[in-house]
Amino acid sequence: MRALLVNDASLAGHHGSALVTAQLVAIAARHGIELVAGWDWPSIEALGDGLSTFDLVIVNGEGSIHDDAKSALRIAALAERCADRSLPAYLVNASVSGLSASVLASIGRFRRRFVRDRASQAYLESASIESSVVHDATLTWTDAPPWRGGGPVLVTDASDEAKTGQLIDIHRSLPGSRMISLRTTPPRPQNGSTRRVWQHRLKTLLSTPMPLSPWSLRYARSVDGLDRFASLLATSGGLVAGRYHAVCLALRLGIPFVAIDGNTSKTRDLLDDVGLTDRLVSMDELAGDPKLGVPRPFA
Repeated sequence: MRALLVNDASLAGHHGSALVTAQLVAIAARHGIELVAGWDWPSIEALGDGLSTFDLVIVNGEGSIHDDAKSALRIAALAERCADRSLPAYLVNASVSGLSASVLASIGRFRRRFVRDRASQAYLESASIESSVVHDATLTWTDAPPWRGGGPVLVTDASDEAKTGQLIDIHRSLPGSRMISLRTTPPRPQNGSTRRVWQHRLKTLLSTPMPLSPWSLRYARSVDGLDRFASLLATSGGLVAGRYHAVCLALRLGIPFVAIDGNTSKTRDLLDDVGLTDRLVSMDELAGDPKLGVPRPFA
């Protein structure tokens, strides 16, 4: 059986999203499904009737389905295309919030929906749409190295550049800490434009001589290779997590952490599900008392 992975977020150059894609491919393979990854959105939208050359479609929701964002509209349109062609389509690994009634109706046309938290499930239930809760695919990573500590506290970037700037200030107020970005060099797509790859290389060259900033952190100071990135996490003294997938990786590796909410409630919703909402601190609290940034050990 052959399936197409839609919304392969790893193409953006992000360690968390790359791990999600790798886990989805591996899980599909264990069930006899060849999951074709590495297609960008324009390539998928250009398929037209060619979409039906696949036996099914699996859509990676991640943090894309909120507030009628462009990605949410694309996913909704794809659900309609597949339903109209009687092509089985499944939404997986999704957080869902803030959608218009028409987009919600389209999400309801997936054959099944698997969401990453109970808040997303409750949101869909309010629109009479059924879903199952399966937490983020990064948490299925069986080869994750266990946390052993010994290194500096790591402070991650955030999806919002201004918030990344604030986290850099927090890092500077925590002696011995290190800034780290979840962004990395984008892979070449299997089917699609390589423009993002070349843009990243150019921006890396331009930012290499620059001092630490949200821009240089994302490009010149990014860490290539999941193994190398995971090793840094495993030997850290703890994590100040500004991104959802940083929290997921901290949970998977057993790293003491505190977390900052992102542009949606997905981090809070995950921590609520696992009973660790006390790990969430506001940026104002962290800026006012940098000692909050020293991750507290697990109870």
